[in-house]
Amino acid sequence: MKKVFFIGLILLFNQTFIGQQREAKGYVFNKVNNKLISNAIVTVLSTEIVQYTDDYGGFKIEVPKKHRYLLVTKHGFDKAKIPLTPGFQHKTIRVRLQPLGDSTSASAPLTGKNSVADTTFLQYKNAITLAPLELIGGALAVRYERFLKPKHSIGVHASFYLYGRNPVTMGSEHDYYVKYQGFKLSPFYRFYPIRKKRSGFFAEVKIPFGYIHFSELDYHYGSNSHPRRQVEYSFWTYGFGASVGVMVKLPKTKHGVINISVGYQYFPIDVPETIQIEVSDGTILTLQTDTYWWYWGGPGTSLDLKFTIGGIF
Repeated sequence: MKKVFFIGLILLFNQTFIGQQREAKGYVFNKVNNKLISNAIVTVLSTEIVQYTDDYGGFKIEVPKKHRYLLVTKHGFDKAKIPLTPGFQHKTIRVRLQPLGDSTSASAPLTGKNSVADTTFLQYKNAITLAPLELIGGALAVRYERFLKPKHSIGVHASFYLYGRNPVTMGSEHDYYVKYQGFKLSPFYRFYPIRKKRSGFFAEVKIPFGYIHFSELDYHYGSNSHPRRQVEYSFWTYGFGASVGVMVKLPKTKHGVINISVGYQYFPIDVPETIQIEVSDGTILTLQTDTYWWYWGGPGTSLDLKFTIGGIF
C-alpha cells in the first residue's frame, strides 16, 4: 500500500509540474500557398519574449501566466494575433499569415508597438558591417554577426593589414619603421540585455588572434640613433577582450545599422625590444626599438574603440 501511495504522489507531482509548463508550440504557414514560413517573429503580446520560426516554420515559446495572446509577424505579411485557449500547451498551434498584396495598399497601415514595420530590426538574423576608422591604420576591417536568439549572437571581426602603419607616428620621421602586414581575427560572443525593435545594448567578449609581419623594424642606439639596424620580423599572437556598446538601426533605411563599442583588449606584441650587434672595434652594443605604439593606436591597442556601419539581412 505504501508503494502505491508514493507512486500516486509522484504521478500527481509530475502532472502538476507539467501543468505549470506553459510552452506554446506550432507552425507558421503562408495562407495562400500553404508553405511553411521561416524567420517569422512570434511574440508573447505585451512582453518582450520573442522567438523566430526555424527553417521548417516551427516555433516554441514560453508563455508567462496571465498572458493569453501571441503576435506573429513577418515582413511582407499581415500580422496575426493568436488567442491561447486553455490547454494550449498540449496542442500544436497552426498560424496562417496573409501575404500583403496590391489589394491591401488602400488599407490603413499597421501602426503601434507591435507593427510589422517596427519589428524589422528583430526579424533579420545576420549583420555585416565595415570599420572605416581602421583605414587610418592601414587595415581593411569587416564584422559579421549572426543572431542565434533575439538576445544572443556570435560573430567575428576581421582586420586585414594590407600595409599597416601606426597612426601615432604616421607622417613623422619615424614612420618607416612601423610598417607591417598581416591579419587579426576576433571571434566574439554578444549578449543583449536590452534589444528593442530599433536598437540594442550589448556586452561582448572576444578572443583575438592573428599573424603580423613587420617589413621594416628599426633598431637604434641611444638618443642619437646611431648605429641603426633595420630588420624584418614575423610572429603569431593572441589575447582577449571585453567591451560594451550599442547597435542602432539607421533612420529612414530598411537595412542600415551602426555599431559603437568601447572596451579593453589584451593583444600582446612579440617583437624583441632589444638586439645586440658588434661594431668595428669589437664593442657589443645593445640596440632598441620602440613598441609603445602597438598599444596606443596599433593592432594591440588597449583602449578598444570600434565604430562599424553596414546592414542587416
